[in-house]
Amino acid sequence: MDMNFINEATEYLPATIPDVKHYELKVLEEKLEKLYVGLDTMKAHLFTYQNQCTIEETRNILNPDLANLIDEYESIQYKLLDILKLWQRKQALAILSEPLPCHLDEIQYIVEILMDRIEDIKLFIATLLSFEYEPKLENHSQRVQRLQHVLIVSSFIVEEQPPQVKKKLTKFSAKIRWLIANKLNIHSSNPKVVCAVLSEAQVKEIDLENLQIPVIHQGSMSGNECEMNYDNDSRRFSAEFANLAITNIDRSERRGSESVKDEKCALLFYTTVNVGYPIKCGALTLPMVVTVHDMQAPQAWATITWDNAFSSIKRVPFKVPDRVHISEILEMLSMNFAHTTGRSLSYENMEFLRKKLLGTDNGLVDEYVSYAQIARDKIPPEHKFTFWEWFYGVKKLTKEYFKETWMSGHVVGFISKNEAKRILSLEENGTFLIRFSDSVIGGITVAYRDFYGQLKIISPWKWQDLQTRSLSDRIRDVDILSVVYPTRTPSVLAFCRSTHANRVTTRDGYDGTMELRVQITSQPANNFCQQTQQQISQTANSEHSLSSPNNNDFEILKEIMNEFLSSSSSEGYQSDPFL
Repeated sequence: MDMNFINEATEYLPATIPDVKHYELKVLEEKLEKLYVGLDTMKAHLFTYQNQCTIEETRNILNPDLANLIDEYESIQYKLLDILKLWQRKQALAILSEPLPCHLDEIQYIVEILMDRIEDIKLFIATLLSFEYEPKLENHSQRVQRLQHVLIVSSFIVEEQPPQVKKKLTKFSAKIRWLIANKLNIHSSNPKVVCAVLSEAQVKEIDLENLQIPVIHQGSMSGNECEMNYDNDSRRFSAEFANLAITNIDRSERRGSESVKDEKCALLFYTTVNVGYPIKCGALTLPMVVTVHDMQAPQAWATITWDNAFSSIKRVPFKVPDRVHISEILEMLSMNFAHTTGRSLSYENMEFLRKKLLGTDNGLVDEYVSYAQIARDKIPPEHKFTFWEWFYGVKKLTKEYFKETWMSGHVVGFISKNEAKRILSLEENGTFLIRFSDSVIGGITVAYRDFYGQLKIISPWKWQDLQTRSLSDRIRDVDILSVVYPTRTPSVLAFCRSTHANRVTTRDGYDGTMELRVQITSQPANNFCQQTQQQISQTANSEHSLSSPNNNDFEILKEIMNEFLSSSSSEGYQSDPFL
């Protein structure tokens, strides 16, 4: 593996980094095989020199070879641990749309071989020491013992991370794995693993290679003890926590504009085992934010997303840069949106977001954006909400109400009114495009070109509107919306499916589907375009054909009509021209 790349990565890792490659692990395996051969050669020499040389001569011959052997072992081990750190970094990037890291079984295989080789080296040194004590050999022994300790504690990892934003008192899961498998016979004792929640300050004080137990923690948890079990077939030595919950958390003193939603913590999983001497192992999770109310989740995810995207492999917990180049911000936003909705952002989408973040059409090459601009400052000119609140609301709306439509490319999404006006001015009458609203959190709107080429826009629909009637249904309700941009697909094909059925209840208790149609027509008069006329019709269908209408039927139809007429003005069926 290219170690220069690893060293550079510790300074800064872009949003996408290469995954661990199988051939890189194969190289380490081949080096370990050579190490094994070298150790066997030294063993053979030892027995030869025993018969032909004095003890002092034997020491003088084997000591340099032994030092070189340990150097080579140390080099292989630290390369493997760098690969493991890279694997752990990929866990954080998986939140942003990266695939989950793989090759953990292959990494474990190398760990197991390393455990075998270090035991062989320890045994060889012990054999030499049994002939006669020698200070250099004792130094070798202590060095090898230290290397083995580092390998044991570093291979105790969080295989499956808990949710990084979690509400207090709600259950969640996590999985711990020890990559030493059945080595040192630790698995036979089924060690108990304990979980504790730590503040950022407490995490900074933790030294996982020299863990102090009991651990000072920040709060209390339930379901936080679990035994490790070894599976002979898969060779996996793990502990699965299925019912973890943070029952209480002590908040740290906050600085300046910081809030609960900015406060990061982590979980520490730890255990103690005995291998002739006690070993205390611990593994930290990725940073978490613990919330109390659901409304705190968007801001909490802003904190976590920034940390996952821009943290480095080796850092002081949980240090991240306060300002990042705009190109890296846009890459992060695209990956995050794709992870949630299934499709990344286009170049035009990202250009729109760049202008929204920088507040200008003329962005500089060296323009940087701070975390405060993303998650704390209100967006001008209205200053109603932050950029992240707006972006998160759009992402959530897309995922829950029209994900398939977005993935099919029928939604332009992030585009300004002026750009929408320019595009539609070049299209045929009846063409429309769907864009995310600038004026509300979690809103979507339709801009279209009517029969006379006038450009109009429908007031934004929010989740409450799409919950009662789907986007596809609402598009089909308006007859003028005939071709969707940019796919230029007829709307009858692009929006032929409805993900949310609209139901009415008949007098006998059965559900019937309610269809609402809005027909927009234009009639010329004296070379004027008269006011748009809306003709509304509705039908109620059910499994049972209704007999002659009675008062209840008329009352039901009257209620439906009144409800529709009252909602049409608020939901945006009235068209407003572009400003």
